[in-house]
Amino acid sequence: MKKIAVGTLSSLVTLALLYGCGGSGSSTPKQQRSVSLSFRMFSNLTSHIGAVQISARLPEGVQVALDGSGALRSPELRSARGIVFGTYSASTRTVNLGVTDGGFNIGFGEFATLDLAVLPGFTVTKENFTPLNTPFPSFKATGIDLFTMSTISTDNVLSGKITPGVTVTPGF
Repeated sequence: MKKIAVGTLSSLVTLALLYGCGGSGSSTPKQQRSVSLSFRMFSNLTSHIGAVQISARLPEGVQVALDGSGALRSPELRSARGIVFGTYSASTRTVNLGVTDGGFNIGFGEFATLDLAVLPGFTVTKENFTPLNTPFPSFKATGIDLFTMSTISTDNVLSGKITPGVTVTPGF
């Protein structure tokens, strides 16, 4: 009987020791270092979109890369759809982005991406970005009606027909 008790106790001690094995030894999550914001617009229209402007509030804990003149810096701000430019207001934590097509159609979908550094101790997700930007503080798209060859924008013909959006992608 004593041998069975010692054998059982020995097995339990071995299992307890094995239970702690196999981990990396660290339960500290990785610190988020960056976040990418990909701005886009949706619509079922076929209109030529020549320019878009959007403002977005940023959550606490991000650092914006600026050039010497205070404008958003490339390559952190970029667009595959045209010429991109932007500014940042630290007092309101607001970025103002613009894209012009240079004679081509920006179209719908993603039109600009902004990469931001995330400060130590902060995490930026869609959940803390979306409430600040529902709706976006400012959004305007302009283009040409291909049938009438007249200028159209979200102030008139396009009002309510284009929806801006953003994808938030964390980087570690």
